[in-house]
Amino acid sequence: EVCQSWLSKLRDQNSAITVLAFKTSDCERFVVRVNGSLQQRPPPQRAAPPPALAARVTLAEGVAERPWESRHVVYVDGGFEELSEPAIRLLRAAAGVEAGAHVLVGVHSDETLRQHLGRPPKEGINARVNRVLEDRHVSSALADAPWSLSRELISSLGIHKVLVSGKGSASKLGKDESTAGAYAAAREMGILQVVPLA
Repeated sequence: EVCQSWLSKLRDQNSAITVLAFKTSDCERFVVRVNGSLQQRPPPQRAAPPPALAARVTLAEGVAERPWESRHVVYVDGGFEELSEPAIRLLRAAAGVEAGAHVLVGVHSDETLRQHLGRPPKEGINARVNRVLEDRHVSSALADAPWSLSRELISSLGIHKVLVSGKGSASKLGKDESTAGAYAAAREMGILQVVPLA
């Protein structure tokens, strides 16, 4: 209260008073008040990814913010040959990680699926990307997503969390947490979250 009283007196003398309040000493979470009114948290300052990568990202209808401009990006990937019940549950879980999170869905290319699943997909990548973008939980799609996530991709797109289905879901989704090497970087970075779908 003393601090608030002191600040209100100063505000009358200088209209440019800004106060930062930190929740903890690690300064990760904070609020900003300018002249007594709470301000929105500034967006993260990230460089845009390389043009070739940025060109592969398509925003869902009504979404204006690209993943690398978002405060919190949740990534899910797969072939998405159909939006089966497990796939829908995974997308719903991604949207529920944090309120307002940007859900980025990586869709593997026809060649990637052929190479890793041993068969061509039922539909081409354009049809699969369009299907994913129609789901209300999805903010954007990354066409030709790599089978194995790298630290570089995670960093370039500003990914904060990677969701993957639990063991035993590979037959329905094409891959799961036990798929060799696919999620090693996310696991090492501590951003992998396993969603049990069984």
